[in-house]
Amino acid sequence: MLKRLVIGECGGLKSFPKEVLHNNNCLEYLDIHKCSSLISFLEEGNLPTTLKHMKVYYCKILTSLPGGLMIKDNMTLQILEIDNCPSLISFPSGELPTTLERLEIGDCSKLQTLPFNLVNLVNLETLEVIRCPLLEHFPMGGLPTNMKTIRISECENLKSLPEFIYKLKRLQRLEISFCPSLISLPKSGLPTNLRLLRVTDCEMLNPVDEWKLHKLKSLHDLTIGGFPGLVSFSNEYLLPHSLTSLVLQRLPDLESISEALQNLTSLQNLVISECDKLQS
Repeated sequence: MLKRLVIGECGGLKSFPKEVLHNNNCLEYLDIHKCSSLISFLEEGNLPTTLKHMKVYYCKILTSLPGGLMIKDNMTLQILEIDNCPSLISFPSGELPTTLERLEIGDCSKLQTLPFNLVNLVNLETLEVIRCPLLEHFPMGGLPTNMKTIRISECENLKSLPEFIYKLKRLQRLEISFCPSLISLPKSGLPTNLRLLRVTDCEMLNPVDEWKLHKLKSLHDLTIGGFPGLVSFSNEYLLPHSLTSLVLQRLPDLESISEALQNLTSLQNLVISECDKLQS
């Protein structure tokens, strides 16, 4: 009848015995962390189908996730968190369960690809990919239309955002930071229902006036930072009038923002920092 299992700081554990979960029809939460000798996981198909939340983190030499994770038709998994597993190279073959609502991947320095079936995860609402330096592209086909939050950070070789991101009509939060190889935001534009947009320290990104921000009629919170070369917001229609919060940070060449601010009649919060050349 075990529903919750947490295994942590067991430095001698080298493999996860299938007998631990064999014939378990009740387990809903599995947390494995700081098992520094753990190399392998369960054999394929040995995860309980009742599992809803799985966390694996600070397992430094873990090379693979359990194959049973990728049996989409039997699993009821809703949350998957993988963090600080620097030896993990890829996901097992197969497809993630369509019940998945939240996927977080962080500090997996050897991970080169994400699961190819992301677009089929019809219940996925949150995606976080952080500190995966070898990741260059998202899988073909884009992301599921139910997405509400996307956070991408410290992916040094990431060259492009997910395909067809403008089709994510329910997306409300998009955060992109420290992705120095990212060249441009999608030419087709961003989802028009965005409420929060934070883009910082992506110095190769195309100019702000090409982002079509004025089309984001629901945008309330905007943060821009870490872009050399931006001298002014010269176009008074560049920023959406719906903004209630505007943060400008680490813009070393910015000299003026006066024109951009004139029509922001809903603005309540304005933060300007590390803009050494700002004059007006």
